[in-house]
Formats: sequence, structure tokens, C-alpha cells
Amino acid sequence: MAKSVLLVLMVLIAFYSCSCSAISCGSLTLDLLPCLPYLRSGGGDPSSFCCNEIKQLNAAIRGKEARQGACKCILQQGKRYNINWNNAKQLPGFCKVNLPVPVSPNTDCSRVS
Repeated sequence: MAKSVLLVLMVLIAFYSCSCSAISCGSLTLDLLPCLPYLRSGGGDPSSFCCNEIKQLNAAIRGKEARQGACKCILQQGKRYNINWNNAKQLPGFCKVNLPVPVSPNTDCSRVS
């Protein structure tokens, strides 16, 4: 429980300290917290709350800069929170969303257009 509180606090600090014009990594991470159980261990379909967050994220990622930033954040946070990349690849399909950002630990984010 204490780890969850600390995680939320760290994400909030990152979100509010960023003066980015594109979506911030802190905001993206905060939005994806409801998906973390699925991203780590899978097991059934992701929650409807998780899918709603994925749909909102999809709507927010507009433009090359935003897609590259989201890509970098997904890679960084995926490693940090030890997600299962196969679950991450399947998540957009389960939520019926076509994310404009590749979900793979080997993605070169500078090539995302």
C-alpha cells in the first residue's frame, strides 16, 4: 500500500513539475495506473476503467512530437514497472483502440512519425 501511495505521489510531482506542451510522461503514467495490474500479470481482460484511460490517451496523442514522447515514456515506465510486454501489446486490442505508438521494448522512438 505504501508503495502505491509513493508511486502516485512521484507521478503527481512529475506531472505538475513539467511545463511540456505535449502530453507529459507523468500524466501518461498517471493515466495508465489503472492498467498496471493487467500490464504486469495479464489474466483476463483489462478493466473498463483501464480501457477508458487508454481511449483518452489515444485521443490525446496527436502529432509526431506527442507520439515520440509517449513512446519514450512507455518504454521508460514499462522497464521501471516491469510490465509484461506481451500484455502491453495486447492491451490496445482488448480495449478496441489502435494506438499510434508502437508498444515494444525494442522500439526506436526517434523513428516514430
